[in-house]
Amino acid sequence: MRENWLKKQRLGLTAIIYLFGKWNCSAATMIMCQKIMKKDEDIVHKAIQGFEGGILGCGSTCGIALGGAIGLGLLHDDLLQKGDINTDEQIIHIAGKYIQLYEKKAHTTLCRERSSVDFWSRWGNIKYLVLPNNYIRCAISISDSVKNIFDLQENKIQIEQAKSLKNNTEIFHCAQAVLKGVRKKTGIGNDLIERISIVLDGGVGLQGGACGALTGAIMAVYMTKGLNMNNESLNGSLKAYFGDRLFHYLRTQEIDNESKHIDLLLDYIKLFRRHYKSIECAKITNTQFTDFGSFQGHMKSSSQCKEIVQFSIETISEIFNRLKYAENKHLKEAT
Repeated sequence: MRENWLKKQRLGLTAIIYLFGKWNCSAATMIMCQKIMKKDEDIVHKAIQGFEGGILGCGSTCGIALGGAIGLGLLHDDLLQKGDINTDEQIIHIAGKYIQLYEKKAHTTLCRERSSVDFWSRWGNIKYLVLPNNYIRCAISISDSVKNIFDLQENKIQIEQAKSLKNNTEIFHCAQAVLKGVRKKTGIGNDLIERISIVLDGGVGLQGGACGALTGAIMAVYMTKGLNMNNESLNGSLKAYFGDRLFHYLRTQEIDNESKHIDLLLDYIKLFRRHYKSIECAKITNTQFTDFGSFQGHMKSSSQCKEIVQFSIETISEIFNRLKYAENKHLKEAT
């Protein structure tokens, strides 16, 4: 018992070191998840890079919460590979419990409510850096969350009929549906990312946070355009963090930067908000899911959620087309 306690304290301290060494909360959380699991999945490191600051700094579900939930999905990938849908509910339940533990300590899972910072404004970043209470909160959160992940990995999944589902129920996962849809249209995708993305259902573990379709869309782009922050030095991490924001500032001054994937994704998020009034599942659906069965019932009947999934597939596929066009254009100019 004491040995586990000491191990958790070391993990918590190491997580804080990675947080300030990588300048990306979701990436630092995933690094710790994979250390706990003794895995090193490069594409997962890349895919979750865009979750920092509540998804590209937009203030939604905290990157620590998102990164940890995906980490728990990765932990159970051996079961997901068997294709038994009766395990889905239990894995999503564990992710939901992780989010609940986060919220119990932090009182909210939303980055904007915790930090009161707009990471895409010049003064927002200064405010975050100058006021120590902001990054102290992040340090405490990642330390506590990694300890929770260590405890939750002990939860055993039972191969049995999911409690809230009827036999032969058709299963729908919102993030996974976007990832598979994008792959069908563009040929870009990954089996592992599609499998573990089920934890994003219903706003991450059915908790009503960041929309699963939106988070799936972000992962679709970052699995190819992201960085493996585990391999980045402090200089590389700082360049990634401040470089993205510098490009964004330049773009606001009408400097063309269509080849920058992060700006195209920010456009997608703005359009998403304009259409659906929020990027959080609970606000979009006006529903709090009680279990996996209630979520599946909603997805089966909701025309709006189906529209959101299709909108995300079409938009992300177009982003890939624009990125490919920009890449070809630059190659021609170089020759």
